[in-house]
Formats: sequence, C-alpha cells, structure tokens
Amino acid sequence: MTRFVRFTLLASACLLLLAACTSPSPTVPPAATATPMPGSVSPTATATPVPATIPPQPTATAVPTTVSSQATPTPGYTPRATTAIGDLGRTGRPIEVDIDSYRLVVDGLVERPLSLSYDDLLSYPTVTQVPRLECPGVFVNYAEWTGPLVRTLLEEAGVKPEATEVEFSDGSERPYRRTLTLEEALQDDTYLAHKVNGETLPVEHGYPVRLVVGSKVGSFWVKWLFRIEVK
Repeated sequence: MTRFVRFTLLASACLLLLAACTSPSPTVPPAATATPMPGSVSPTATATPVPATIPPQPTATAVPTTVSSQATPTPGYTPRATTAIGDLGRTGRPIEVDIDSYRLVVDGLVERPLSLSYDDLLSYPTVTQVPRLECPGVFVNYAEWTGPLVRTLLEEAGVKPEATEVEFSDGSERPYRRTLTLEEALQDDTYLAHKVNGETLPVEHGYPVRLVVGSKVGSFWVKWLFRIEVK
C-alpha cells in the first residue's frame, strides 16, 4: 500500500471518530408528575388540625333555700368533732348517761314540777324538722331532728304568770346553760330532739335528749339535757 492510500484511510477514520464524539446525546423525557386523586392529600401538604370540640360548661345550680325533710348531715360536718363550738355545747368529752336513772326535771316558776324518764319523753307527740345548725365560722349542718315541743312540757307543768324566761342546762358537774325568753321557748321550732335522721340520738349529739332551737345558733342547742328551769 502506498503512502497516499494509508494517509487517506487514516483521515477517514479520524473523521468518523470526530462525528461520533460530537453527536447530540439522546433526549431523556422529564419524569411524569402524578396527578393526585380526588380527596387525596399531597405528600408535601401540611394537614391543618381540626379543633377539638369543647363541651358546654355546666351551669351553676343555686342552693335551694328550702331543705327537704330527707336531708342528711352535710359532707363538711363531722359528728365526732367533739370540740366544735355549738355542737357539744362545751369543749370536752360527751356526757355518759345512765338511761335507767335519767330524769329530765322541769321546775322553777311552774305549778306542777315534772321529773321525766327517757320513756316518758318518748311518749310525747313529736315534731320532725330540718333546721339550720350553725356554729359561725366552723360549720353549717342540716339534719332531720325529731322530738316533743318544749311548749308541750311547759303547758303540762303550768307556767306561772310572772315567768319571763327559761333556762336549759346539761348534766355535767359544772352545767352548761343557755337561756331563752319564754316567747322563744314556746315557738314551734324549739323542741327536745331524741332522734336525728330517724335514728336514736348518738351520745356525741346529746343522747338522751338535746335542745333544738331553729332560730338560734348551735351554742343554744344544749346537749345531754337534764333540767329546764322556768324563771
């Protein structure tokens, strides 16, 4: 092969190689964009939280001014809080009473003094009421108290015309006393309770009998009552 032929073949090969290197790259189609289905959420979307439903607030209910006759001691009241002012009548321990020898004396300015046993007291007609028992600043309590009216006993004893007041005292060595006017003692809400909430009066509440005065604070509700003196 002559030098001219070899040169011609070499030049042709170079032209073919140059054409291959400068030919455009094949076009790559762009990635397809998915169209979201109706109702679907885009993966890049930020969901907006649904606000929680706030339940309606309860409406405050006013405390009734009239208390049902089925009332029981209020939650805050502790029957055995024996130092509560107006509950025991005095600070100290309850008085233990020998019920067989117990007598409630009604004397003073009366025509016929009385000495009543516990069974005598149980034989009288009774009233049942739900008065407000309060020791100011200490407790307020409603309970169902049952017993005979003081008026019933005073009528039986026969109050003398000059009488103006009535003193009630317990059976301790140094008696705890409270005095009512005669008018207050004759009221329909002044009576001698021997039951509370349908049960026999507990010792800590004044067994065998305590004075109930619906118009007065608890310090007038003398417990372990032994004497009613008309003055």
